Amino acid sequence: DACNLECKICYRHQWVEEPADMQKKQWREVVKQIKNNREVRTVVLGGMGEPLLSPLFAQTLNELEDKEIWVTTNAVLFKETLTREMIEKVHLFVVSVDGMEEQMLQGRGVVFQELLAHIDHLNALKAASGKATPYLDIQFVASRKNIDDIFPLMDILAEKKIRNLVISHLMPQDMKQADDILYKLH
Repeated sequence: DACNLECKICYRHQWVEEPADMQKKQWREVVKQIKNNREVRTVVLGGMGEPLLSPLFAQTLNELEDKEIWVTTNAVLFKETLTREMIEKVHLFVVSVDGMEEQMLQGRGVVFQELLAHIDHLNALKAASGKATPYLDIQFVASRKNIDDIFPLMDILAEKKIRNLVISHLMPQDMKQADDILYKLH
């Protein structure tokens, strides 16, 4: 559950309980069950936190190397965390991006050019490995505040070897965000 950002649109703001990391004993059991289940081909590391913060991230990649690993991330830790050995075990990174310069800074506290530098780091590691993977997809939550960023963002991301841009709509986390939705209620 740990995360390095406090994104304004994140569901985590609605949680009653404090975020907590998985205990090692529970992690061992989960990994064991996944490894023993031949039906499980793909494992997604992510959800409501930043998987690269987990002290078990690299170990998880090693333990599940026979599975297709997808990682959902904000990518802010790519340069300080990712190694060539790690990326060779990941099939797909899905990076959350909320727009261009102004939206990334206001919504996440992330400098857009720094995010692009992290993506460049991943692409350099990928090139050094000589593999087509990991693929890189972008998850974009569209709202009235960032809708105009989609097309310029697509142009920039095309240069960064982004495979897919997944656009979803904003689910307001408080009443202030209700005016930012792009759809009508009833």
